[in-house]
Formats: sequence, C-alpha cells, structure tokens
Amino acid sequence: MNKKYSVCLTPDERLFLEGICHKGLHKSRKIRRAQVLLKSDAGLTDEVIASEVNISIPTIERIRKRFCLEELTSALEEKPRSGPPPKVDLRVETEVVALVCSSPPNGYDRWTYELLKREADQRSSQKLSKSTLRSILKKHHLKPWKKRCGAFRT
Repeated sequence: MNKKYSVCLTPDERLFLEGICHKGLHKSRKIRRAQVLLKSDAGLTDEVIASEVNISIPTIERIRKRFCLEELTSALEEKPRSGPPPKVDLRVETEVVALVCSSPPNGYDRWTYELLKREADQRSSQKLSKSTLRSILKKHHLKPWKKRCGAFRT
C-alpha cells in the first residue's frame, strides 16, 4: 500500500532521532515518536511499527503527517491542549479574596474553610466546594486561619 506521507530522513535528522531513542533522557512519548520516524524511514509497514512501538496505526499516520507538513520538532513534541475551562470566574474569585481579607463574622476569631464556604455561598450565585476555595486561597497566597491574613501580613 502506498503511504500518503512518507518519511525520508537526512543523516543529521537520523542521528538526532537515534540520540533521543538511546539516551533515555526524554519523555516516553517523544522517544516513541522518534522510533516511529526512524522505523518509517527504514521502510517498515505501519502494522510492524505499531507492534514494535506499541502504538496505534492512526497515531503513526499523524506523526508521519506532522513530520512531512511541519518539521521534525513539531512531529516529536506534543501540541498544547486547551484543558478544562476554569471552574470559577474572576468575579467570584475576587469576591472570595475580599471576603477572606475582611474580618470574620461575630463570634469567630478567624476564618475556616467551612465558614468561608458558607459565607461565599450566601454572597455568590455560584456554589463553591472546599477544594475550589482551597485552590483560590493557594493561588493568592492567603492563609486566613493565621492571625494576620494575606496581603496584611507583616
């Protein structure tokens, strides 16, 4: 079967890829991609490459396509992923930070996660979990359980 994208490596590229495979200093995905390119250049079929490198045939085809259309480093590296959307928008995060830096309610000496959660849920339309609160506090380096809070620490 004739491949749409065939790999033809220069001697420098081959030496570079062999270095990646044999040094063991790279991520396993990068090493596998280098192996795919080397084996494709050697003329092995996709089925043989898939069994030797232990990846799927569509993945092999994508690696070859990226090598031919883009460049060697693009074929070896992972493309950035978008990731999940943020759980909390900036407005809610600002409200939580302002709440933490304010005085705790009457009868309380300092803020706790449970107290923060209750107050934030009352003031905001979005319900927050303790772990979300924890991540907001960590992001802004706030420790409300200490005597002095966040930016007001001395």
